[in-house]
Amino acid sequence: MLVCMGLICLDALAGSQAKPCAASVQTDTSRVLQTIKILGLRYTNFYTGSKLSTLDSNSLGALQQQSLAGVLANQSHIFIKSYGPGMLATAGFRGGNANHTAVIWNGFSLQNPISGQLDFSTIPSFLLEGIAIQYGSQAALFGSGNIGGTIHLQTQNNSKVSKLNVMLGMGSYGAKVAGIKYHLVGTNWQMQQKIFLDQTENNFAYKAVDALYPQVSAALKPSDLPTIRAENGQRNLLAWLQEFQFQRGLKHQLNVHTWLQKSDRHISPSVNAVNLHAQKIDETAKAMLEYKFKLQAYELQARYAFMLDGLSYKSDQLNETYSLSASSTAYLDQFYTKEKFQLQGSIMTLQTRAKLSESPDAWYQDKIALFGTFKYALFQHKLKQQLTLRQEWVNGAAIPLMPAYGVSYHLSPNIKLLGNIARSYRLPSFSDLYWPNMGNPNLQPEYGWNQEISITAEKYRHSKTIRGTISKNMVDASATLTWFNKNIHNWIIWLPAGGNLSKPMNVYQVWSRGAEFNWSFTLKSKKSSLEFGGEHDYTISTNQSSSLGNDASLFKQLIYTPRIKHQWHIHWQKGNYAVQFFNHYVGTRFVSSDHSNWLMPFSYSGLNVSKNWHGFNKQLKTQFFINNLFNQSYQVMVNQAMPLVNYQITLNLII
Repeated sequence: MLVCMGLICLDALAGSQAKPCAASVQTDTSRVLQTIKILGLRYTNFYTGSKLSTLDSNSLGALQQQSLAGVLANQSHIFIKSYGPGMLATAGFRGGNANHTAVIWNGFSLQNPISGQLDFSTIPSFLLEGIAIQYGSQAALFGSGNIGGTIHLQTQNNSKVSKLNVMLGMGSYGAKVAGIKYHLVGTNWQMQQKIFLDQTENNFAYKAVDALYPQVSAALKPSDLPTIRAENGQRNLLAWLQEFQFQRGLKHQLNVHTWLQKSDRHISPSVNAVNLHAQKIDETAKAMLEYKFKLQAYELQARYAFMLDGLSYKSDQLNETYSLSASSTAYLDQFYTKEKFQLQGSIMTLQTRAKLSESPDAWYQDKIALFGTFKYALFQHKLKQQLTLRQEWVNGAAIPLMPAYGVSYHLSPNIKLLGNIARSYRLPSFSDLYWPNMGNPNLQPEYGWNQEISITAEKYRHSKTIRGTISKNMVDASATLTWFNKNIHNWIIWLPAGGNLSKPMNVYQVWSRGAEFNWSFTLKSKKSSLEFGGEHDYTISTNQSSSLGNDASLFKQLIYTPRIKHQWHIHWQKGNYAVQFFNHYVGTRFVSSDHSNWLMPFSYSGLNVSKNWHGFNKQLKTQFFINNLFNQSYQVMVNQAMPLVNYQITLNLII
């Protein structure tokens, strides 16, 4: 319905001469695996010096009923700020807020231009073929918002074989899911269709624990509390994705991508709060067209995307309201690649229009950007250096030049050193600037510098038979240690402005720094494999300066930013059987800027058991997944209940 409304409103929006403004949606208040190729995106060749990790289709296959939020929470360094199953989930990346993480699909940003964020719970992992996580700022390549890191989503299947995949699933709390993937390959073309349906009552079980500290009185143990069922949590999601690729010889390629989706969610009340029967409907339509031309060392890419996002919200206290945004983006990229160097030059134009039902005005933002990269290799490619520059204009005003420099050096065949320094910035979102009665049109962009250094070590050892010709056992071991540092000025926060109103202000200068450690150890034989792995984070993110007098938050950790986060897993596979166990630990999160209140650390575990069945040129994969295996009561966000032990059963038929 909102998409149809949006199509009708676009002409009016395009012709509007009103000032830029914004309507906002609900926002957040405050294992390195085998390499995958991100199709249609050459920028990954220009990440020299940056930490990059990937999740391939095998990793995603164990979590097909999960959203993107669930996948990243279970298999990455990223802290997901979840308000509960199926509800708002945003990303905290290296001490940043939800607006500092960019999500890219085929080179185009997916953040809602009104809120400046993406709700990760609305992206079904079933649609994805791979995820690449790039750490640190890439503002020089992708522009505003790339401060903490960038998440690249791959939906296109790179297989050269036609295939049909039918997925059926069920789970706790009335969950029912179904999905179909159909990949058809011709002589010089390929096409795929994906349909995903998720329907659940979502009346999950939880304990109404008092997780906020310090506690006024002695709290009851979770075992002494009654089990409560969540109210008003039902949701329905329908997604359809189609991609087409046509190849003419070795020179020409045409790609078309279409993504339509509707999510209808009822929002469960907070712990001990009144049920207001809130309901939120998100609708989105995305269309992309891409042409590639390649002649020897030269490559040309022309890309265009149109995206439409609509949202409606209502509750017992609020009549239905809606917001609508439309964006039109065009890129022209040129690449020149030789043995020792690579050149890239690009131009981008972006037009964004937005409308809020409570505001009579329509709002707009126009961008033009020029950016380029030079990458050079020396000493038989042991040393690689990269320099990137970006100049952007927003509504005619120039943004400061965005430079980035990266370097990598192989100290030995098994040890590599990486380094990167980049300038970053974020423009205020439409809601920051022009939310009715609260927006601040005088806000300045957030800006700063990011630095990181990584050292990576890998070791592969093979044992052989007596004849020395056949490898029987193999040991893989790898480890990466990363240090990062980030300073951001003009940090935007929302402050009380009297009554029930608040107002965004440029208040803080935030210093984020810390270390990340990834490790993996795998022992393989002809018939089985056993893998151990982990990710460990230590993040300090403090307010170093404030425009407020007597600010109690000075030199204190930012709210909802855990200092410590651990994740480790064990994966065993033999023949057609596989078992994976994982455990997560998240440290203390302060919920008040003066550290007078906090949430205690929590830990939860999961177990996934699967078996493949083969016959008649078909494959049937069965999976049984248990989440929160030890039935822990915890809260990620204050007074937002999380479910007790729950399960999912999935059947995958591949033809």
